[in-house]
Amino acid sequence: YPAIEAGSNITYYEVVLKSMKVSGIHRQGTYTVTSNNQNINNHVWTYDPSTPTADIEYLAAGSTRSLNPGNVDTPYEPNDGHAIYVMPQNLDNNAKFTIEYLVVTHTTSGQSTGTVKSIDVQLNTINLVGSGSTITQWQTNKKIVYNIHITPVHELNGIQFSATEEEWGTVNGDFSI
Repeated sequence: YPAIEAGSNITYYEVVLKSMKVSGIHRQGTYTVTSNNQNINNHVWTYDPSTPTADIEYLAAGSTRSLNPGNVDTPYEPNDGHAIYVMPQNLDNNAKFTIEYLVVTHTTSGQSTGTVKSIDVQLNTINLVGSGSTITQWQTNKKIVYNIHITPVHELNGIQFSATEEEWGTVNGDFSI
């Protein structure tokens, strides 16, 4: 949290997240596997870009998440900390994070609540940590974590996004059809 000016009656700022979602995501497609003697040679996900897209809600409808000095360092993991799986796809300009929030200013004489704000960030513009490049597609066998860093000052001039990407790893096993 930022330092509060000396002599101010502000004790702390609180950010209330009203909604967080990812929109413009394709949720249906075709998975094709070419195999030879049960050895998978090729596997490809395809989707029709003209099919309807879906939203992935990170906060249940009507719920809020309060960020204040008492819990600011506690990560919030949607879906009870379980990964959210999506099909591989190119991230066009319609794939985006949308966050609605408000800032509550707590003072020695009470509190005041700002107006609800909304921010949209295209997924294909979020920087990948350590490389400066962006993720323009979700690829097969990749785990991508998006990080949102919030610095509450007045009407919240500090929301920063970053992403990390790593391999899921190899799973060995057999299957029969």
